[in-house]
This record gives sequence, C-alpha cells and structure tokens, in this order.
Amino acid sequence: MSNLLARWKKLSVSEKWIWFIGSAISLIVTFILVWIALSLDPAPPRSITLASGSQGGAYDAAGRRLASFLESEGVTVELIETAGSAENINRLMAGSADVAIVQGGVGAELVAMGRLQSLGALFYEPLWIFASAETPVSDIRELDGMRIAAGDIGSGTRVLLSTLFELNGVENAIWVEEAGSDAAAALRTGNADIAAFMTSPDPAYIRDLVADPGIIVMQIERGPAYVRLLPYLSIVTLHEGVLDPAADIPAQDIPLVAAAAAAVIQEGLHPAIQSLLLQAMHTDFRDGTVLSAPADFPNRDLVTFDLSDEAARYYDRGGPAFLQRYLPFWAANLVDRIWILAIPVLTLLLPLFKSAPPVYLWQIHRRIKRSYRDLRVIEQSLFDKSETPDHSALLARIATLKSDVRAMKVPWTFFDEVYVLQTHIAYVEQLMQDHAKQERDNS
Repeated sequence: MSNLLARWKKLSVSEKWIWFIGSAISLIVTFILVWIALSLDPAPPRSITLASGSQGGAYDAAGRRLASFLESEGVTVELIETAGSAENINRLMAGSADVAIVQGGVGAELVAMGRLQSLGALFYEPLWIFASAETPVSDIRELDGMRIAAGDIGSGTRVLLSTLFELNGVENAIWVEEAGSDAAAALRTGNADIAAFMTSPDPAYIRDLVADPGIIVMQIERGPAYVRLLPYLSIVTLHEGVLDPAADIPAQDIPLVAAAAAAVIQEGLHPAIQSLLLQAMHTDFRDGTVLSAPADFPNRDLVTFDLSDEAARYYDRGGPAFLQRYLPFWAANLVDRIWILAIPVLTLLLPLFKSAPPVYLWQIHRRIKRSYRDLRVIEQSLFDKSETPDHSALLARIATLKSDVRAMKVPWTFFDEVYVLQTHIAYVEQLMQDHAKQERDNS
C-alpha cells in the first residue's frame, strides 16, 4: 500500500487527471453495458404457473412430473387444476398461466395471432368412447340423441366430440357434465348412454372399462377420414393384451383416433425456463407407453401451435445447450448472461487494449523527459547570475533525482534511455562539484 501511495504522489497533475477520467469512463461504460445486458436478457423468473387438468387425470399427472423436475432445479411451480384444454387455453390468453398442457387441435383458431407457442407434444391421448355392450355403437352418427358423459364445457373431450359432431351433422347429443371416474360410474348406472374421454390408458377407470365385459370400446370405422380432415389427429392401436397380458386385456387390437397432448406456453416465456421445461419433457416422456415407442416423445411435429425458437433449437441440436448439459440450471443461466455482457464489453475494450501499449510507452517517455526537465532546472540554477547558487541544496536535489531515476521501473527496451539520463545527471553533478570547488579556490 505504501508503495502505491508513493507512486501516486509521484504522478503529475495531468497524469492524475487522466487516471480519474479513465476510471470514470470505465465505470460509466460498465454501468451502461450491464443495464443493456439486463434489459435485453432479464433473469429468468423463480416461479411459474402451470395449468394442468382435473385432479387424478393424465394432465394432472403430467403437470406434476414437469413441476417436480423444475422444482429440483430451483424453480417454484404453481399447479392449477382446470376443467381441461379449453380452460387452459383461456388461462394462457388471459395471462393467468405461463404454461399449460393442451390437447392437439384445441385453440387452433388462435394460431394466427402468434401469442401462444408450443414446446412439443408429450404423449398420445386417444378418444375413448365407451358404450354398454347391449347397445353397441360404431359410428359417430349413431350418438345423435344419446346422453354423453364427456366432462365440462372446458374439457378437450367435449371440444373434439363437438368438432366430430359438426362434421357428421349430429345436433341432438345430450351432454352429461361428468368426467373421469364419475363419467364411468354414470355409464354403469345408466345415467349416461356413452362415456367419452380424451386421455392416456393410464387412469384406472379407463383400464377398468376396457376390462369390463359389459362395456365395449367404440372402434370408429371412419377414423382415417377424420385424420385427413383434422391433421392434428392420428390413428393409434391399443394392442391385444397390452394392458394385462395374463388376462388378455384387451382381447383384440383396438384402433383409436388420438390427439397428442402438448406443452403450450405464452410467447414471452423466458428462454431459460423453456429450456428447463424441454429438459423435463425429455426426461419424463421419452421412455414410451403402451401407445408409443421409446423416443417418439417429446415430439416436435404433433403440435397445433408453432414451436418456439428455443424449442426448435433444442430439437435441432438433439438436446439442451452445452452448458446446460453439465451445469445446474442457475449456473448455466448465469454464465449465459455473463457472455451476453462480455461480448459488448470486449468489443468496446478491444480498441482500448490496442491503444494501451502506445499510451504506456508515452507515459514512460514522459517520465524520462520530466527527469530531464528537472535536471535542466538544476543546471540553470547553477549559472543563474542573479543569485549565488546554493551548491549544497543543488547537490541534494541531484542526489534525489539520481535516486528517483535509479528506482524507476521501465521495460528493458528503455534501459538505454535511462542509462543515458543517468550519464547526463552524472555530468551535471560533476559540473556542479567543479563549480563549487572553483568558487572555494577563488575565495
């Protein structure tokens, strides 16, 4: 510290001003760049809202799996139970949900607005239409006038059935607002003629209905036609015995019309949160199900809304970015943000780095020239005829100047100039000693 203070005291006023101005400019530029970086790429939120579905359903289970992954990375997820896909779309549009699980085809009329984007499909969810074995049905048109338990108005089941009814001219269906196990119970007790569901085969009530000999699964005869008319639909097969090989359930292959449940987000969701959701989807939905092979999901193609840019990059490179593969979420995001700041800083500082060597050389030359100036002042004082020179004081000043020059830190390329300076100091010192001796002899 004492050395620094000593060096500071030796700086000229102009050098001190240069230091102050340079420091001030550096602080101002750094502040501006930090502000720009934070404005362009704000920190990801520490909490998000995810609209899933009714408790115990496939969407609820999927939402909990996604939430568990995000919370393990430090992001709090508020899960909202909803009536289904239509309500989820409404919540996204209203801004009361950041992410939602939405059935393929629901909200298709909003695609052109560009406010919602997709991260990819998660799993198939077939349209299950169950009826009593005593009154079997095989065509959508046969449902006209029947009591159909298909959930609330906001459910994806109601949305798809309404679309199919419109295509087939079905106008007199009677909706029974029961969903899940309650809809299955309504079918068994005779309070509904049909129980319809858009869900995976995982819920217990689906497996129970498939296994029940008194209940049949409607195999839609014109399924391929509906796939052509509604591109978000696919044909999937529930293979014989896949639910219970020992009991041979189902007893035969059952072709089903299916949509794909997708993760849909608001357009402005932070890219880091999108990347984290994509990693969660890849971790939790890649292993395959009784309806899909491993690696079929997450799927970039079976979506209604356009993929976000972040999702497209994720699928193009086959996974998360390099840093996110090896660092925790917050560490990877911090490094990304630092890089965003470092690039403009380095761009600005590069010309300064290039100019630093000339400035440094100029400063060294300036110190040597300042020593020459001091030496010249001492020499002129010796021959000033207006007053008698004080040889002792002048020799003391010479000694101080010699000490300062000897302690001067310079690169080896300046050694010759320093040695020349020391030679000149020695010359003036000898000249002064000779002058003092001459005056003593004369007196």
